Amino acid sequence: MLSKTCPGKTILITNRKEWEEASIVSAYRSQFIIELVLKEMKDRQTGSWWPLHRWTDSKIRVHGLYCTMALLLMALALRRVRWAGLRLSMPRFLSELDTIREVIYTYPKKPEKKKI
Repeated sequence: MLSKTCPGKTILITNRKEWEEASIVSAYRSQFIIELVLKEMKDRQTGSWWPLHRWTDSKIRVHGLYCTMALLLMALALRRVRWAGLRLSMPRFLSELDTIREVIYTYPKKPEKKKI
């Protein structure tokens, strides 16, 4: 009976007629990245959606915008850390950031205006 089946085969159906076959397969194989992001957004430890103390639709939309922006900023910061050569997971990265208690930012001196 096994000879009549095709185990391990996947059929991809798309309406993207302009895409090449390799682009379709690449998009399908990178789908897990979006699934990980959605999973991370729902995570109550590192996720940014909880707690949700909003009841009106407009406030929930704004909350969603803020949470998505926070997730984007976390991902960009983690990307910079990885470019620096540190291999950290998002939870480890956030726990390391949590230990920071003070940040000092110094601005460069403004050039003095010339007196006429």
